[in-house]
Amino acid sequence: MRLTRVRGDEPGRHIELPGGRLFVHTGGRLLEAALPLVLFMHGAGQDHRAWRTVADHMSAHGMSVMNVDLPGHGATGAEPAASIGALADRVAELVDASEQGVATLVGNSMGGLIALEIAATRPDLVDRLVVVGTGARMPVSERLLAAAVGDGAAANDMLDRWSHSRAVGDETRAASRAIRANTPPGTLHAGLIACDRYEDGPGRAAAVEAPALVIVGADDVMVDRAEVEGLVAALPAARLAVISGAGHDAMLDAPGAVIDEIERFFADHSSSG
Repeated sequence: MRLTRVRGDEPGRHIELPGGRLFVHTGGRLLEAALPLVLFMHGAGQDHRAWRTVADHMSAHGMSVMNVDLPGHGATGAEPAASIGALADRVAELVDASEQGVATLVGNSMGGLIALEIAATRPDLVDRLVVVGTGARMPVSERLLAAAVGDGAAANDMLDRWSHSRAVGDETRAASRAIRANTPPGTLHAGLIACDRYEDGPGRAAAVEAPALVIVGADDVMVDRAEVEGLVAALPAARLAVISGAGHDAMLDAPGAVIDEIERFFADHSSSG
């Protein structure tokens, strides 16, 4: 498919919320209350740029987009949240504050767990759920956790190898490294710990009312496929899409294929926002 790109000086702003401010990238256009709201959430150690190609495309094709920098990350900065539940509380405030009051939540990895938590605990805020590289549980290897504490370079080297398909080129890997290089010390480790300690996935999935799309890269080595399939089975209304030539960060490895799957899902489940 043909990807739509917009100019590089697109709007972004900090939004003041009860729990503190969050930076939100709006995909090349101002937020419009009349359009369905889609909220994108990145993984641990990343920022909104991980979703840029997909989010900007959605903004250019009839969606109002919030592509957030989570606490501790990107232009939001401040202290990283200590748990998936705490992160979900912050993002829920963002949807609550929006003019639509309801959103499609789209999350990768840690962002997927946050989306799952909100969809289960605040169903009034969610009309559709899309998760990428997310399982019902997401234990993190002790090796990666140790590297994220003591040697950021070593952790980033691991993520460089493990986050992408071998099929992708140097440009994709360089973009991912640039994002992680901008992450403050301690933020990656905090996010990985939050994922590792999140035990509520299966129960939360069973409580989700919104239709769901679960996307996984065929070459994803960071999430156990059994946990992905367990998530799909636990969600009351979910479809699994496997993206060839993509790893854990499928939206970076194969953005066109991810867009195709999301747009097909949107066509099947129109937004009430």
